[in-house]
Amino acid sequence: MVAGSLLFFAKTRMEPPTPLEDENLHEKKARACVESMSEANNMKTLNKRFYAARQLLGFLGDNKLISTEVADQLMVEMVEKYVPAFADHSLRRLGETQWDDKDLKEISSLMAAVKGLKTSDKKQAMEKASRNTGEQLGNVEYVVGVCDSALVLAKGGKYTGWQNAKKRMARADRFARHPILRNNHHLMERLDSFKMRVEESHYDSLVNAARQLDNYADYSKERFDNIYNNFNQELAHYADSAAVVYGRKSHDVSTLKRNAMETKIEAEGYFFYEPVREGIEDIYNVGKQIYHEYIK
Repeated sequence: MVAGSLLFFAKTRMEPPTPLEDENLHEKKARACVESMSEANNMKTLNKRFYAARQLLGFLGDNKLISTEVADQLMVEMVEKYVPAFADHSLRRLGETQWDDKDLKEISSLMAAVKGLKTSDKKQAMEKASRNTGEQLGNVEYVVGVCDSALVLAKGGKYTGWQNAKKRMARADRFARHPILRNNHHLMERLDSFKMRVEESHYDSLVNAARQLDNYADYSKERFDNIYNNFNQELAHYADSAAVVYGRKSHDVSTLKRNAMETKIEAEGYFFYEPVREGIEDIYNVGKQIYHEYIK
């Protein structure tokens, strides 16, 4: 009995129980949240866990519930876990037969979220990730840039000048041969028809310019001459080069040219007699004024 009491005393007084180490439950939860990204089996789940981890780390860091060192480390781990799956999914998506600007916006938004992750020194967490991770994200950024440029160009087709049209058609040809884009059938159709649409727009611009000439009475002679000379220049570009540049020449412009010449002759007569008309009008106004003065 006495011996037992002495042993108890020695254990509890002379060798008190060792206190448990202070475990940061916030850090534990943060690590578990980031680690859960590795277990996501599809992009929807991965994206949800990525945003959840980003929000949690931001809250814990801002409120100093975890150290800056831990927050920075976990931020980089997030990038390392997210980017490979994100890059693989994005490139496969843009390699399919159908995608549009909605898909590009979604991928661009996710890229911006990754680049927006900052460590305590205000630098991008991406900069502290592995080189391979950086190259993967850079590859996605490049592909999205190509796809976006091709989509913007393919939606157009308006003629905005001879030199500009040739540059844009050359770009359309390059995009049409680009291996990244070739699986998107609708985009390929739009790029293949780009020259045709520019040609139609070019001809429409000639028709509209010819209509402008009909309003010669609204212009000065100098203004009319400028419009006519520009019209003639564009008409010559189309007549002489459309078949080569566009690969076809869908419209005969001889009627436009003849009508424009007839309009020019009418305009020349109008401008020639304009001083005479103004003189007669001045005489009429003076006579009218004298008459009113006389009858008073």
